Amino acid sequence: MMSGSPASTVEEPKQVTFWPGNPLSYTTTKIVCYYNEVHLGDATGFIFKAAQRYALVTNWHVVSGRNPITGQALDRTTGCVPNRIKFHAAIELDDETKRDLVHFREFILPLYGEDGEPLWLDAKEDDNQRDIAVVPLNPHVPELANDAADIRAIHGGKVTLEPGIDPRHRDIQFEDLKHFLPPVGAEVFVLGYPKGITPNGIFPIWKRASIASEPQVGISLGDQDYEDAFYIDAMTNQGMSGSPVVYMARTGDMMFTKDNIGVQVKNDEPFLVGVYAGRNGVSGLEGDLALGRVWGVSLLERIVMSGGKAQLAFTLLPD
Repeated sequence: MMSGSPASTVEEPKQVTFWPGNPLSYTTTKIVCYYNEVHLGDATGFIFKAAQRYALVTNWHVVSGRNPITGQALDRTTGCVPNRIKFHAAIELDDETKRDLVHFREFILPLYGEDGEPLWLDAKEDDNQRDIAVVPLNPHVPELANDAADIRAIHGGKVTLEPGIDPRHRDIQFEDLKHFLPPVGAEVFVLGYPKGITPNGIFPIWKRASIASEPQVGISLGDQDYEDAFYIDAMTNQGMSGSPVVYMARTGDMMFTKDNIGVQVKNDEPFLVGVYAGRNGVSGLEGDLALGRVWGVSLLERIVMSGGKAQLAFTLLPD
């Protein structure tokens, strides 16, 4: 039985000279899971921004400590599940005199409130395997009281509209939006911390992968079809659960919605396509074939919106 959740703690930030590198490397974090003081394991997460709200995104099985199919505890030695996590975020001030400085702040947050209810958002039910969890961050980041402060984050909300929808005539609903993904075979990158490895204590390892199933179609898991999931072919390792899966799009690349509407990329830019769910719950055959499951960005954004914690600011791309 879980004891009372430890109070959240926030350490003073460490100010360092700005390090060069890909901006996405500043958005990821290693997550260390604890039951009280017992270290249960490591995983990956990333900071996601929706409008002016920030969240830590990872897998449901990371924060719950349970297999998404059977519900059994993943730590077979102790049988414990985590009640707090440790991670970091890169915080900067949008100030002309401090553009070259980044604060790497470490956080230790409880996973359950005083009433025993989870402090994360998800779409997981007993009858499905949707393996994403979202931890709202704004209340835990004191720097955000300053309007000039920002957290290095992956931005969501890149969509096109359902054909025939005119935003001049009525308010746009989530169901009117069309997310788009690269085609099967496209190269993507999984940014995470395999076996807890990080080159400098902060930055992730970039693992190359390719989309291995038709992402516009979805996959079948057990006796259910999931339109918001697809496979990637990747040699990933333990510790990468919760990693962002990113497509480094080039100008002119074509991406596609579920109903095959083509969207042409106008600029070189990265696109978040989903959250890597690791190999927890995959079949033996999937593991032998080096297949990993990815839950699509549309599911992530639906969780954020349904939780009432943020309203997404969508960027509409023309078809």
